[in-house]
Amino acid sequence: MFFSLLARKREVSVNCVFARSGKTISSKEVDQMEDTERKKEEEVCQARLENIRQKNKLKKREQALKQKEELAEGLHLIDFEQLKIENQTYNEKIEERNEDLLKFKNKIQSTVQVLTHLKEKLEFVSTQNGDLTAQLEEIEREATSKRDKLAKTKLARDRLRSENIKLQQNMGLLGKMVN
Repeated sequence: MFFSLLARKREVSVNCVFARSGKTISSKEVDQMEDTERKKEEEVCQARLENIRQKNKLKKREQALKQKEELAEGLHLIDFEQLKIENQTYNEKIEERNEDLLKFKNKIQSTVQVLTHLKEKLEFVSTQNGDLTAQLEEIEREATSKRDKLAKTKLARDRLRSENIKLQQNMGLLGKMVN
């Protein structure tokens, strides 16, 4: 039953998509989520076991107290009060453990939400980064093309300038203006 539940969760997870990007969740991310869930489930199991142990201790103490109450004729009032105090202490410990368990559950839930949010944000930023990289490459191609064009234009200008100087030198007095 447990393994079929895990298989079903995996099947559903593999078919899930991110709300913002629309991309499917990769198997690596599904594995990470399953590992995190297993770890948190183990923590919860440990807390439950401790809770059960404490409850069993409480039951034993209550039974012992009940037996002592039945034998109360032989007990002194001070012993009875001492047992009452111990019982109250154990009840407080059980309550503390239950509160810790609730805190763990809430922490697990908030951690899962934060992780999901961060994964979605990472996907969005990665997509945005890819788009900006493509734009940068296009701008760099245009800049290179224009630099090449500029270099060719400068070479042509320099050739024309040198031809013009040669023609002026070969022209002699014909082309000179009188001042």
